[in-house]
Amino acid sequence: MDEIKNLIIPLRRSRVDFSALIKTVPFELWSLAGRPLIEYLVDEAIQSGINEITFVGSGKEKNILNYFNLEHKTEEALQSQNSKLKEIFYLFHQKYQEVKFNFVSSDKVLSNAAAILQAKSFIKGKTFAVSAPENLIFGKVPSLKQLAKVFHASECPIIGLKRIPAGKASFRRVVVRVEKIAQKVYKLQELNLEKDDLAEGEAFTLAGRCILTNQVLEFAKEAKKEIEHSEDLPFEKVLNSMLQAGKSVYGYEIKGKSFDLSSLRNWRKAETFLILDNLGYEKEWQKYFPETY
Repeated sequence: MDEIKNLIIPLRRSRVDFSALIKTVPFELWSLAGRPLIEYLVDEAIQSGINEITFVGSGKEKNILNYFNLEHKTEEALQSQNSKLKEIFYLFHQKYQEVKFNFVSSDKVLSNAAAILQAKSFIKGKTFAVSAPENLIFGKVPSLKQLAKVFHASECPIIGLKRIPAGKASFRRVVVRVEKIAQKVYKLQELNLEKDDLAEGEAFTLAGRCILTNQVLEFAKEAKKEIEHSEDLPFEKVLNSMLQAGKSVYGYEIKGKSFDLSSLRNWRKAETFLILDNLGYEKEWQKYFPETY
């Protein structure tokens, strides 16, 4: 059985529109509670056993790869007279020295499915994970590790799911119809439904984490042929084609606090949570934002 060691992170800008900063600084490098957003995703991957990460984005977003350039940071540390800075660089090196980072450049903003196809050469037919930067999840067990456990039991693609509170389904996000088969484990039936078709309280959406097999890439290649602009290949189209072909795709309702960072309000909620959590004020968070518990 494949150990999941590879992660693809699609770098997308299209959903983030609440700050002009996006025009000059990649979204994934924005500071969230004192750390770049991308660090949270990479740290989660490392805690889940990932040792190779491939970013897919534009040439400008290659700065994200440079951020993890350990050789460059080691040189800076050696030249610095600031002992605190040396300590920071040393800890940074210790954390990321065992991880291999790759970058696949694209001159267009790609959908998640198109980005996965772009990074195919780094996967080499192995099972792999995907993390979307606009989704942050904090739990006692890293979200990718939760999905990996379900994958090893089923050996089928596993899609991270997030429950949509009753009455909150919207046309902006993919909505998933499922059949429950175990606690927090579901068999996917159909994606991208209108909210009126769903029973109240039973709506799920994609949580921005998944574990995929080579079979998904094969279906993505076929689905790509059917659309005019291949860079816009919807991930839900690929999954629906698999379901229609009788292939099993499972979903898992990830445990933890989840934040969709495509809006300013949610960005501030995530930052507030991280600050309060670091200070040990979890009860205060629960008081003001009970819907995340």
